[in-house]
Amino acid sequence: MVMLIVFTIIILKISDDEEMKIGRNDPCPCGSGKKYKLCCLIKKRNKTYIFKVKLKYDKSTWWKIEILPNQTLHDLHEEIIHAVDFDFDHMYIFCMDNKQWASEVEYCDPRCDFGISAHEITIGELNLKSKQKFLYIYDFGANWVFEIDYVGNGEKDGAGDYPRIIASKGEAPEQYPTSE
Repeated sequence: MVMLIVFTIIILKISDDEEMKIGRNDPCPCGSGKKYKLCCLIKKRNKTYIFKVKLKYDKSTWWKIEILPNQTLHDLHEEIIHAVDFDFDHMYIFCMDNKQWASEVEYCDPRCDFGISAHEITIGELNLKSKQKFLYIYDFGANWVFEIDYVGNGEKDGAGDYPRIIASKGEAPEQYPTSE
């Protein structure tokens, strides 16, 4: 019995430091004694990510977006553009280290000739930390800058499409304001 407890602790320690490949029929690393597919795999599949998206220059307007771990940053981009009711005709970039135009980790519109395509990275692959912040920049000419905060995780419900807006405050800005 003592050996089993030590083994479980070692597995959990390894899984904190690096991603471990676990087979569906393997024992669950949480130590429950159940198969992985009947324990933590179910929890992992029902997990969602919640982000608070706000304009960098107007923090009183924001949207909370819930997205699945197997959806991409491109899917998050589309939901943000849907939330602010902008046209979908401009390029974008996610700056994961929260630095505008000096980011070391960039995920971009597939039409960009720099960075990694936002189609190629899922939300679950980002290894987000609690309260992590990053930037989303849309329309490089107009330079719409959004701050994104990783709020935490939710649980998927059976009814509804993802990504989706689960809360909002304020009015979306005009994409092309008219000057008088």
